[in-house]
Parts: sequence; C-alpha cells; structure tokens
Amino acid sequence: MVRILALDPGEKRIGLAISDELGWTAQGLPTLERVGPARDLAHVRRIVEERGVQEIVVGIPYREDGTIGASGELAMALARSLADGLQLTVTPWDERLTTKQAERAPSAGAGGISSLRC
Repeated sequence: MVRILALDPGEKRIGLAISDELGWTAQGLPTLERVGPARDLAHVRRIVEERGVQEIVVGIPYREDGTIGASGELAMALARSLADGLQLTVTPWDERLTTKQAERAPSAGAGGISSLRC
C-alpha cells in the first residue's frame, strides 16, 4: 500500500497530514513553520523517511476560473522543489471545492477531511 503525505502550503506555514498504511484515512501532523526552502525541504524529507511516505500531494489554490494566482504559484514551486529534491511522486491537487466536499462527507466529522482520496 502507498502512504501519502498531504501538504497545504501557505506563505508562513505548511499544513501536513498523512494517510494510514491503506490510504483510507488521514491524520493531521504538526504544522510546519516555513523558514526557507532548504530547511522546509529537509523537514519534509525527515517526515518522508520516518513515516515511509511514497507519494506527496500538494494542495494548489486555483482560482474559481481555473487560473493560478500568486499563492498557487508558490504552491507549485514547492511541489517542483519536493519532486526534484525527494525523487518521489508529487501530485498537485486542485483544492477548489475540497472544503465543500469535506463538509458533505458523512465521515468528515467536525469539518475535517476523512480521506486523502476524495
């Protein structure tokens, strides 16, 4: 099975969640305070190695019209950096409607996302 690490990058912090071994559920990890590209990559690398991660999903905040703004460009740059630096599959994830999808999901609980594979 594939263990997936999901990243929700922001300008100052990166939200992190990891799937269970079967890829069915996700649990949050402590938020990463961004310090710089090299240190951010080293932190993610440590998680990948310690937790046996085989794939990374990076949330990309596309605009409603499908274009990418400044935040999206930062997220895409992070995804490219992770793919180059970690030699793993890094999948950009269009996060435009994920909050609404999570709120509708019966197992989402208090607004949380219950699965990385929505």
